[in-house]
Amino acid sequence: MKTTFDRISGMSAEQRDKLAEQFEKASRVAGAEPIAVVGIGCRLPGGVTGPDSYWELLENGTNAVTEVPADRWDGDAFYDPDPMAPGRMPTKWGAYLNDIAGFDADFFGITPREAAAMDPQQRVLLEVAWEALENAGLAPDSLGGTRTAVMMGVYYTEYQNSSAGNPDTIDAYSATGNAHSVTVGRISYLLGLKGPAVAVDTACSSSLVSIHLACQSLRMRESDLALAGGVSLNLRPETQLALAKWGMLSPHGACHAFDSRADGFVRGEGAGVVVLKRLTDAVRDGDRVLGVVRGSAVNQDGRSNGLTAPNAPSQRDVITRALRSADVPAGSVHFVETHGTGTALGDPIEFDALAAVYGRGEVPCALGAVKTNMGHLEAAAGIAGFIKTVLTLQHAKIPPNLNFEKWNPTIDPSPTRLFVPTDAAQWPESEHPRRGAVSSFGMGGTNAHIVLEQGPEYVSATAASPIPGVSTVPGVWTLLVSGKTAARLAASAKALADWLEGDGASVPLADVAFTVNHHRSRYSTIATVCARDHAEAVTGLRALAAGQTGPGVVAPHDAKTGSGTVFLYSGQGAQWAGMGRALLVEEPAFAKAVDELEPTFLDKVGFSLRQVLEGGEPVVGIDRIQPVLVGMQLALTALWRSYGVEPDAVIGHSMGEVTAAVVAGALTPAEGLDVIATRTRLMKRLSGQGAMALLELDAAAAERLIADRPDITIAVYASPKQSVIAGPPDQVDELVAMVDAQGKLARRIEVDVASHHPTIDPVLPELREALSYLAPQAPKIPLISTVGYAGSAPLFSADYWATNLRNPVRFSHAVHDASAEHSNFIEISPHPLLTHAITDTLDSQQTSRKFHVGATVNRDNPETLAFHAQLAAVRPPAVAAPELGSEGIEARVVSAPPNVWQHTAYWMADHSAGREFSGAHPLLGLHVELPSGSGHVWQSDVGLEAHPWLADHIVHGLPVMPGAGFAEIALAAGCEALGVPATEVEVEVEVEQMLPLDAHTRLTTQLVRDETTGELRVEIHSRSDAGTWTRHAAGRVRAAEPTTPARVTASPSSGDGTAVVSPSDFYTALRRTGAHHAHAFAALTRIVRSSGAADTEIALPDEATPHRGIVLHPVMLDAALQGLAAAMSDSALADTTDVTFLPVGFGSIRVFGEIGRRARCRAELVSVLSDSGDAMGRVTLTDDTGAVLAQVNDVHLKRIQRRTVPLPLSQKIFDSTWAEVPVPTGTPTTGSWLALADSAATLTSAQDFAARFSAPERRVITAELGDEAGVREAFATATADPDLPPAGVIVFVDHPEFDGTDAAAGLEHARDVIWGIAGTVRAIVGSWHGKAPRLWLVSKDGLVVSNSPEHPDGAGNPGIGSLKGLVRVLAYEHPDLQTTLLDIGTADGVGDPATILATEIEASGSGSEIDDVIAWRGSTRFVERLSRATLPSPPGQLVVRKDGSYIVSGALGGVGMAVVRWLVDNGAGRVVLNGRSAPSDQVQTDLDQLSSRAEIVTVLGDIALPGVAERLVDAAEEGGKPLRGLIHSAAVLDDEIFVGLTRESLDSIWAPKAAGALRLHEVTVGKDLDWWVGFSSIVSLLGSPGQAAYACANAWLDGLVAWRKAAGLPATAINWGQWSDVGLASSLRFSVLDPITPAEGVEALGGVLAAGFSRVGVARLRLDRAAAAFPEIHQIGFFADLVGELETDDVDEDWGGPEALKEMDAAEINRVVVARLRRRISAIMGYSDDSAVDTAQPLTELGLDSLLAVRMRNTIRGDFGVEPPVALLLQGASLADLALDLVRQLGLAEEDTSERPNALRDRAQQRAAARQRAASRRKVGPRS
Repeated sequence: MKTTFDRISGMSAEQRDKLAEQFEKASRVAGAEPIAVVGIGCRLPGGVTGPDSYWELLENGTNAVTEVPADRWDGDAFYDPDPMAPGRMPTKWGAYLNDIAGFDADFFGITPREAAAMDPQQRVLLEVAWEALENAGLAPDSLGGTRTAVMMGVYYTEYQNSSAGNPDTIDAYSATGNAHSVTVGRISYLLGLKGPAVAVDTACSSSLVSIHLACQSLRMRESDLALAGGVSLNLRPETQLALAKWGMLSPHGACHAFDSRADGFVRGEGAGVVVLKRLTDAVRDGDRVLGVVRGSAVNQDGRSNGLTAPNAPSQRDVITRALRSADVPAGSVHFVETHGTGTALGDPIEFDALAAVYGRGEVPCALGAVKTNMGHLEAAAGIAGFIKTVLTLQHAKIPPNLNFEKWNPTIDPSPTRLFVPTDAAQWPESEHPRRGAVSSFGMGGTNAHIVLEQGPEYVSATAASPIPGVSTVPGVWTLLVSGKTAARLAASAKALADWLEGDGASVPLADVAFTVNHHRSRYSTIATVCARDHAEAVTGLRALAAGQTGPGVVAPHDAKTGSGTVFLYSGQGAQWAGMGRALLVEEPAFAKAVDELEPTFLDKVGFSLRQVLEGGEPVVGIDRIQPVLVGMQLALTALWRSYGVEPDAVIGHSMGEVTAAVVAGALTPAEGLDVIATRTRLMKRLSGQGAMALLELDAAAAERLIADRPDITIAVYASPKQSVIAGPPDQVDELVAMVDAQGKLARRIEVDVASHHPTIDPVLPELREALSYLAPQAPKIPLISTVGYAGSAPLFSADYWATNLRNPVRFSHAVHDASAEHSNFIEISPHPLLTHAITDTLDSQQTSRKFHVGATVNRDNPETLAFHAQLAAVRPPAVAAPELGSEGIEARVVSAPPNVWQHTAYWMADHSAGREFSGAHPLLGLHVELPSGSGHVWQSDVGLEAHPWLADHIVHGLPVMPGAGFAEIALAAGCEALGVPATEVEVEVEVEQMLPLDAHTRLTTQLVRDETTGELRVEIHSRSDAGTWTRHAAGRVRAAEPTTPARVTASPSSGDGTAVVSPSDFYTALRRTGAHHAHAFAALTRIVRSSGAADTEIALPDEATPHRGIVLHPVMLDAALQGLAAAMSDSALADTTDVTFLPVGFGSIRVFGEIGRRARCRAELVSVLSDSGDAMGRVTLTDDTGAVLAQVNDVHLKRIQRRTVPLPLSQKIFDSTWAEVPVPTGTPTTGSWLALADSAATLTSAQDFAARFSAPERRVITAELGDEAGVREAFATATADPDLPPAGVIVFVDHPEFDGTDAAAGLEHARDVIWGIAGTVRAIVGSWHGKAPRLWLVSKDGLVVSNSPEHPDGAGNPGIGSLKGLVRVLAYEHPDLQTTLLDIGTADGVGDPATILATEIEASGSGSEIDDVIAWRGSTRFVERLSRATLPSPPGQLVVRKDGSYIVSGALGGVGMAVVRWLVDNGAGRVVLNGRSAPSDQVQTDLDQLSSRAEIVTVLGDIALPGVAERLVDAAEEGGKPLRGLIHSAAVLDDEIFVGLTRESLDSIWAPKAAGALRLHEVTVGKDLDWWVGFSSIVSLLGSPGQAAYACANAWLDGLVAWRKAAGLPATAINWGQWSDVGLASSLRFSVLDPITPAEGVEALGGVLAAGFSRVGVARLRLDRAAAAFPEIHQIGFFADLVGELETDDVDEDWGGPEALKEMDAAEINRVVVARLRRRISAIMGYSDDSAVDTAQPLTELGLDSLLAVRMRNTIRGDFGVEPPVALLLQGASLADLALDLVRQLGLAEEDTSERPNALRDRAQQRAAARQRAASRRKVGPRS
């Protein structure tokens, strides 16, 4: 046996040389193979999102360098012009991407938890790689299993450094999320690629080296396709700081490549990926070739002048080797993208190397440097230069360099042809193809050079040159848009529409269709737009994006279509003038069918079908209508068949059955036309005899209706909901009236002969005789008869057609029969007549089959367009592209928009830098020892952002610091102050005030020695945003001797007096008391209760973040204390609704040993206080052996009522925001509308709307709003026509423009409008008892949409704003009216009120949630949403001046006096009080006391009356102190429902609140105020039944504040909830609110003013009560965000543990189990929204991996006591599968479903049965 070594070593030297020469030759041949660049993806600074925007940046010479963004680091804080300044650098500039935190994790099936752990470089590169493949015309998800290589340059790991602050937080994803190998491996994994995946790190040359390696891999046939590129992001200052210390960075923030000013580079960032393919393969596959790699080389500097110094000889060598590999002369290269960093050392060295190789030649050679545009992208620098070179070759244009004025003095370009381009220039003329090159040199010495050549000549989109093989005759193109969800599909449609209007405006639609239909991934949800030109395409795509219908638009639907197609042919009524005329011209197959039918038609019918269709005139007379319809139906059938759609069955409705018989092959076309011609000729004799009507009755109801009327028969069984009757006209009309009186549809059908009725009997013998010659054939296609034929003659013979005309049409029966085997039902007719009947019948089928009901053309849209839309719905474009040249098409792949990413921000918390109070202990914080040596202070941030696990300790819906947290802080403080371990410290702690937690909650802990007793006292304080200090806990710390307590003997786990309690049931019981222990605090795994005691087992959940500095983890101690609640009886907990027990005192806390993540606990109740119900107890923590680890004695459990829980300001503040929401998909509406106008101007608007909106099925009646009698009369007219019942009432509002002066008329008009609307509502509810019409209030430019910078609003109008209050109240009082305020912006001239209103009306029937306040700005639709307001960080400062004066209106009441006291307490110098009557004795006494601290002045008078406001200002300033602030709190309250409102009540309520505010505004406009505050009411924000006038007046005040703010004046509106004990608001008694105490109110007032809000609601809102009291809020979009919070809570409320499931029925079991699983799985996988987990979607598609599967199994076991196997989870089980598995294991009743068998589910059921048997053997019981 000879080895290879043996054979070679046995050769002679000459033989070995020849062999080596052969290998050398083979390598040169392989290395010379050209590689095509077929796709590009890039994300670069300057807003570059792809090659098109990159070229635009280059061509325009854009400078993308900016200062360091604030989301990276504080550039100013790290800046110092002195390069030697420690910790500082002489640069604060760079080039950055816009959104590095954003990532579409859901698209890639990556959980939020893993996404947050992923280096943003991984995320960006993954998306850019996808975009590159799409740019190449390759569907990324189609590459699975292919030999596709992934080679990427990646360098720094700055993201990993962010988590270094607390190693305990590092999890498994920290490794995969930061590994460079996973950066490339993840791309291969997600796409299923089998080629090599290599991460390359050669520093700055990484990405160009990656391209070189990818080309080599392709040449060696190691791979067939390659993704190559790189990524680099600058996340932290440390790297930049280090480079600055090297002196590499420019202190001037610019790269001056080759310039005399070169002083270093600027750092940039970005990512780029190219798709590479062997050129021979690319040509074979018809790929778009963007450029060609001719050759490349890589080498190393070796030993040079320094590790980071460049080496000229090595650079010359790598260039030379690359040219040799490319086999092209250096002189043929006319552009070199240089490394070009702009350093004084590097530029001359690089130029010398370039000059030595490229310097000679006649044609100039440009030296490019993209670093001058966007800095040095380091690991991505090479790919940025490579893509630039490809684009330069493609466009035949050389873009300019920036920052070049004159050459570096050490560079002499004169002997060379090299130059630096400073202006964009055309490519120089040359005999060679365009060639360019790219250099990239790594800081470690690795150099790379690549030589490129142009691809085929680039054709600009603007050239719009003809495409070979594409007809110039206008056609219809179908554009398919798909998405994983409907929302993603809509986003893609919008992006494609934007592109077609922009860069793609001149790209042929054939190319666009070819690209999006065949060269993009096809997802589960698809939609199509058919268009003849760009304008139609854009219109259709925008309709699709907005969820609207339109010509050529097929709405989103499942990509999978069912099998089996039925053609249905309708009867008379589908005809219309002009039908078929366009099809004759534009559809050859249709024209051919008409021409083939023409001779027979002329012979049998007697006139020309083609002439009728070409003429476009109305077809009149039954003897012409029906034959023409049959001809149309036959031609339309041929049209469908020409596009490959064949019927599997046919059905005919009445005369349509003739066409069906011809299509099925039972009759010839001649026979069919003879049948229809004879039939209609005979029927014409009977014209005028009989009538027919459509009734909204099922067959049984219709038969009962006509039972006593023998002359009436059922003519058509149309659907399960509708029937058609026939008979004498008077009797038919009588029945129509009877059915109409029942509120159901009933109308006459326009026919002049009552067919399918005895009326037809006289002509039947003659019909049989005329057709007796028929000899029908057996149908070749199944024909499902609607006749119910029982005759002896053959089917489709003369007797059959007589029966067809006489018997009822059993259409619904036929459709029902067809639905058993067919899914697609297509009506073949000129206009659809049967859609509703077909749909109703299919909807009634008991099957899981999905059906499609379609038409062919319709009279409302262009025929060809309508047909292709219907075709696309049944037969969408195929996924696979047609072969080149097939179907006469030579279309090309174009750069259509890539996938539209739905970004969510993911970021790992940075624990290593920037933490203000970082210390050894996470809760105690930063330690400061006091100078006296007798005390210590610590400051910490215990907020939820730093400690998210604390959010799981919830008391009455609010995250609060557990008492165990205060205990741990005190314990840690004692250890640190005494300098001893925890075993030598004893702590006593008393919790005095609960601490609600915000994102940031700062604590100050102080430990001091009492000078008299010598005791160490610890106190823990917080400080509010308003600056108020609160002491939350206090205690004593003392040194203790180490000791070892006696072991605790284990209690019996079962037996007499003990009971095993399910932890899940226990936590459910606690939650009902208001103590909610979410994931991190649900630490009890076992509970055994005995008399007055409980033994528990504790395991810290994964969510309970550990830290090595923690002594006794708060979750561990809290779980131990939970044992005291477990020791209580079930009845004790059940009796505490809205009251919970919390530990508020710890008499002694001792730690005796190290406490890990598991422990056992003995909890003992010592006593229960009879008067308060409080309890005392002790807990002892032990290990498994009984060794005592910690003990807490004298634990005080206090009963806490919900309303006493202190709410931080952040939890009490609300605001409304504007969200951009597209119009829901609607349906055409019918009925009557009443349009009311409040002025002459709006009357014109109402009449314009009426003229444009009216149609045969819609009518609009106009009237004046102010005339209540006229309104009633108009509404009566609107209700008079039963065919068109009232559908809407529209009030057009035109308030006088508000300019802040002389506004009394506008205020009065606003009141008049409210009064007029009250009369309108009275008219509606008093005179109409059917379905209520929707009430629309339409205004212009009245609301301020603050989040619309592209459409800046004016200042708004308070009069329009007042209507928002009315909308809110009517939502409660009359939810059926669905009152909506629609405000249309007209400032930019885009908004057309009539069109927008019509759009909203059409959308109102969508069945979606109601948007009740809508604003259109331009073409963008905004809706108002209630949200929680956010306090600014850091908070501002409250300003109350000692030398200032202040006015308070309504000051002599309870709220006013609380405000006055607050002002004085905060140092106000002078306070002027206003009230309508003299102060009471008690108030006067209080004022006398306050007078000693401030100047107090009282001015009486009604603030709404002239002169009173002026007197207030005079009184404020007469003492010499300028007016600096005003609070308007005057109000009158008078409860009354809206329809019972009187004018007097309305006026009395408006006067103080609105008119008073206006007076105060007018007299203070010129004053230099710090603040101007209007006390508004929560009812104007949330609404409240019975408070319409009060809500409107307060909403007017809100509008005034908005106007003042827009005018640059100080203004704040506070929408107060009810106050306890004082003020008008205390009488509101709004059940969804808990009252605010006066102290709480004034503290909130200070916080609001310090925060600088312009408007904010302050209330203790009870969402649970809101849902119970007002379920209608679930349907109102305004409340959607807060309802979402409520629904999250509801899930837990339903969970009563596995025992509770036994009492439920199967459906309820399934609902509760699914809800519980959904919540748990969402939390484990990191989704913030439970709805993100689709019950039917495999969990693996959502990102489930083995790590998460194990966690999921453990969590589910804790909830249910049984567990799913990890294998089931990883085999593609969905949430529904998992729920079924658990239900079966628990032996519970299963919900019956009609779903088809599922193999995975079957296996799951089999395993579940086995596990149920096993589970029954391991139920919780005795343990050894």
